[in-house]
Amino acid sequence: MKILKVFTLLLLCPLLTASYSSEQPVAGPNSYPELTGFWAVKPVLKVCKTASVPDSRVKRAVSYWDRLGYEFEEVIFDDESSSCYARPLFGEIVITMPDQSFDFSKLAITKTTRSIDTNFIMYSIIYFPSVNHTKERILEHEIGHALGWGHTFRTQHIMNENWIRGGHDSLGLRHSIYIELSNKIMDEDK
Repeated sequence: MKILKVFTLLLLCPLLTASYSSEQPVAGPNSYPELTGFWAVKPVLKVCKTASVPDSRVKRAVSYWDRLGYEFEEVIFDDESSSCYARPLFGEIVITMPDQSFDFSKLAITKTTRSIDTNFIMYSIIYFPSVNHTKERILEHEIGHALGWGHTFRTQHIMNENWIRGGHDSLGLRHSIYIELSNKIMDEDK
C-alpha cells in the first residue's frame, strides 16, 4: 500500500508543478508582477486557424483583460495570414499552435519582442497547445505576458508562474496602473 502511494505521488508530480513559460522576470510572493514592456498602440489579436482554440475560449480571455480596462484594436478569428506561419507584423499578438521546438512540459509559451531603446512591444506570439484550451486561466495568463506583464509568486494571482497556485486575482494589473508604469519606464529611459 505504501509503495502504491509513493508511485501515485511520483506520477502526479509533473501535474502538481505545471507551469507556464515566458521570458519574463518573476516578482516576489507579496508583490505585483513587473511591467517589462508596453504597447504604444492597441494590439491586434490574431487567432490562427491552425491553433484550434475555440472562439468562445478566446473571447473569455479577452473579456478578462477588457474588464481591467485594456483594449484591442481588433480580434481576428481563424486567421490564415503570414503572421501565423512567419513572424507577426508590428502591433500583433498572434495565438498559434506550437512548433517542433515547443517544450511540452509547459502549458503555453509567450514570446514578446520589444524595442531595446523604448521598451515598446513590437509583437507577441502565444504558443498555445490546443490540448490545454479547456484549462482555466492559461490563455488569460499568456495574454498578460503578451501585454508586457511578468510573473509573480503571489498566490491566486493570474500572473503566478505556477498554474496550480494561480487564480483570478488581478491586483496591480489595471490598465491605469499599466499606463502609469509605462510612463515611468519611458521617463527612466530619457
